[in-house]
Amino acid sequence: MMTPVIIQEKPVYVVKNHAHAFKAWAAIKKITGFKPLLITFDHHTDTRLAFIKYICNTYGDKYTVPDHRTIIGLSSQYIAKFNINGEEIIKEFSENLSNDEQIDAAIKCDLLSYAFVFQNGGCNQCTHSREEITYSEKYLNGFCNWKTSRPAALNPLTKKLTYNIPENNIFIIPSDCSCKKTCHDDECQRSTYDICIDDDWLESRLFIANSMADSSINIKDIIKENYILDIDLDYFHTVQSIDPQKLSIFYKLILNSIAISIATEPSCVELCKLEGEPINSDNLLAKLCQHIRLALS
Repeated sequence: MMTPVIIQEKPVYVVKNHAHAFKAWAAIKKITGFKPLLITFDHHTDTRLAFIKYICNTYGDKYTVPDHRTIIGLSSQYIAKFNINGEEIIKEFSENLSNDEQIDAAIKCDLLSYAFVFQNGGCNQCTHSREEITYSEKYLNGFCNWKTSRPAALNPLTKKLTYNIPENNIFIIPSDCSCKKTCHDDECQRSTYDICIDDDWLESRLFIANSMADSSINIKDIIKENYILDIDLDYFHTVQSIDPQKLSIFYKLILNSIAISIATEPSCVELCKLEGEPINSDNLLAKLCQHIRLALS
């Protein structure tokens, strides 16, 4: 189910299941006529192949599923049915998408051009620069011990590195803690969660995102482009995370967006929040809407 609302003339679409944001993005494409970027904040990266679960359920059985190559082919065939002017097919696609598949589907259906994922789930599949890949292949066994082995000249937080376009057009921004500890602990995790929309954190992550965009798709500043701001509430793990001290960059992201999509994901919020934190999808949504109103006032 999708609930469209208008806050201070800004279109905001609220869904419970993040996969159903596909329907919101289709509505935005129909209104605007162009393919915006997606700037998404999420605990997870949401980079799964479109319709993989639907295909396995449809073409597999209790004991077997199609092989990966077959799944890719069937996914492409199914996506070829999409029609932006077909209300029934948009509804069907939205209902048949499972968690983490919506971005790949939206890009392949020409609803989005590229996605920039600001995640804080400790993903080890972040988009690496050409320089990091070259160094890793020469000196390291893959990217293991990358944080402690990387020379200062390859720190994406301080050096403007160069990137290739990911095969799926989804750029994943790293969420590494910026402390100097060799091994990160619970204190690092909490401090990172607490500042996930704070100016200092966002400035550093946008520096990396803009390095990715500038060197690969010739975009200097992603927040000066047409983009949808997408927020999964499981990105917020603490009370402080949704209410940090400095919010000017987050408010700028709200203000400059052409529309906002919000996934409440109540079960994921419960799973991802830190122990003892009095947050849930309802109070997070209320606080986020308050931020949207303040940003647009």
